[in-house]
Amino acid sequence: IKATYWVLLTRENGHLEMYTLPDMRLSYLVAGIGLGHRVLSDSLGAIPTVAMPSSQSSTPEAGPDCQIKEILVAALGHNGTRPLLMLRTDDQVLLYQAYKYPQGNLKMRFRKVAQTIIVKERKSRSKKKEDENNPEVARVSQLRYFGNIAGYNGVFVCGPHPHWVFLTSRGELRIHPMTIDGAVTCFAPFNNVNCPQGFLYFNKKSELRICVLPTHLSYDAPWPVRKVPLRCTPHFVTYHLESKTYCIVTSVAETSNKYYKFNGEDKELSIEERDDRFPYPLQEQFSVLLFSPVSWEVIPNTKMDLEEWEHVTCLKNVSLAYEGTRSGLKGYIALGTNYNYSEDITSRGRILIFDIIEVVPEPGQPLTKKQV
Repeated sequence: IKATYWVLLTRENGHLEMYTLPDMRLSYLVAGIGLGHRVLSDSLGAIPTVAMPSSQSSTPEAGPDCQIKEILVAALGHNGTRPLLMLRTDDQVLLYQAYKYPQGNLKMRFRKVAQTIIVKERKSRSKKKEDENNPEVARVSQLRYFGNIAGYNGVFVCGPHPHWVFLTSRGELRIHPMTIDGAVTCFAPFNNVNCPQGFLYFNKKSELRICVLPTHLSYDAPWPVRKVPLRCTPHFVTYHLESKTYCIVTSVAETSNKYYKFNGEDKELSIEERDDRFPYPLQEQFSVLLFSPVSWEVIPNTKMDLEEWEHVTCLKNVSLAYEGTRSGLKGYIALGTNYNYSEDITSRGRILIFDIIEVVPEPGQPLTKKQV
């Protein structure tokens, strides 16, 4: 396949023009590109004279909020097969993906992506006048392409609300905000022995940061996801705000040869003995444990095994009146259970309320300061 080279530019009247290189021949034109149309199509066939001055153009000029400040075309995806057109205005960043279309000069159009990045910053009047008097601020490129950061390629959007734009292996466009350090004025990929596949940037305070993306997180999701192995089946999870811990209800399936039957007056435990080839049923053994959001590990000495045949039906963080050293409400962990014996036996259960307190941690185990 012979490589071709193109140049894209936008004019003050809101036209997007695409020229071939090196002959600089106009091959594609889109009118009113800053208005956020759902589909961008070639307008060359509808405009008889393309090279007319912008003052004589019949297309109305875009407002100040719709004027394009920066444009970027990035080849994302596997082997760069998914070109992405990014248009930055004063308020937002518009994203478009190219697709084949049977009509037109280049046989293609651009489809608007559902995601939109908001980059508008609330400025005071003095700040607005300062930016208007300093035109160099508006010329700084805020759309930065990167080829390999933690194994991903995409675009980083600088500005008061920085964002990551990834096109992952699944073909989904993922946008993640980066709010940990405020505004980002400049960004560049950085690869070093001490910082492999990393990046560096300047924040609003002109401080240089050399960073890497956490490799234990997966960015191929609406939010960054980290998988924590439990080695069991999770059923409920709730966050305890006062202790800043997570309470999780899990269960483990165990084979059992016991069951309860009704003898006319009360339930009776029966044990069945079969040969080795008989598949015994599985019985769920429920447990309650605390997780630390710092290391995502189980806090030692907090696991509580429930009674046999007892199933958890709900888990909530409730606010109840506190009768200790202070008045008011306090958060407690409320647990509702049910004893699943059989359909012939009356269903019974319990309501358990747990209080998470702070104690003196054990030596070398700082997580043990939280106990139930």
